[in-house]
Amino acid sequence: MDAKKISGAILAGGGASRMGGVNKALCPVGGRPMVSRVADALAGVFDEVFVAANDVASFMFLDLAVFSDVEGGLSSLSGLHTALFYAKTSHVFVSPCDAPFVSPEMIRLICGAADENDDVVVPRTGLGFEPLCALYSKRCLNPIAARLAAGRLKLTGFYNSVRVKQISEDDLRRIDPLLLSFRNVNTPEDLAQVEQLAAQGGCTGGS
Repeated sequence: MDAKKISGAILAGGGASRMGGVNKALCPVGGRPMVSRVADALAGVFDEVFVAANDVASFMFLDLAVFSDVEGGLSSLSGLHTALFYAKTSHVFVSPCDAPFVSPEMIRLICGAADENDDVVVPRTGLGFEPLCALYSKRCLNPIAARLAAGRLKLTGFYNSVRVKQISEDDLRRIDPLLLSFRNVNTPEDLAQVEQLAAQGGCTGGS
C-alpha cells in the first residue's frame, strides 16, 4: 500500500506505574528520548506523523501535532481510536512511544503487505500479535468505539469484526532478525537493557 495513503501515529497514553511515575516516552535511549527515536522512524516513511497522548504538553517539543485521547481513557484501545479519529488518511500505522528500535524497514514491510481492503495488518510472532506496531483502517473506528462503550478494552478484541492480515515471524525476521522493532520498555530493568543495546550499536531502528 502506498505510504502516502497512510499516517504514522505514536501512541503515548497510559500510566507509568511500573516506571516509578516517570513518563517513559521521555526516557533517553542512546542520548535521545525514546519518543524522538520513534518519531524519526515514522517520519522516514510517512508524510503525516502525529502523537496521541493524554499529557499533550509533554510532547510539544517534538514539533508534531499532538491530540488528546478522544475517549479520555488510559487504554491502548482508546489511543488507537484517537489515532484513527484524527488521521487525515484512510489508514494509520501505530507505534508505541516506548519502542526505541522500531525501524523504517519494518514499518515499510508491514505497510507494504497491505491492500486497501485490509482493515488490520499485524505482525505475529511466537508470542502472539504485535498490535501496537501495526496498520489499521478507519473502518476499525466503529468496532473499536463499540468495544470502548462496553468497557471491553482488549486491544485485539475487535479483530474478529474486521479483515485482518497477519505477517509471519519468518517474514519479520528477514527484516529484523532479533525482532528489536517490537522491544518496548515497561520497567526500569527494561530501560537499562535497551540502553545497553543502544550503546552496543546492536540495532539500526530509530537511530
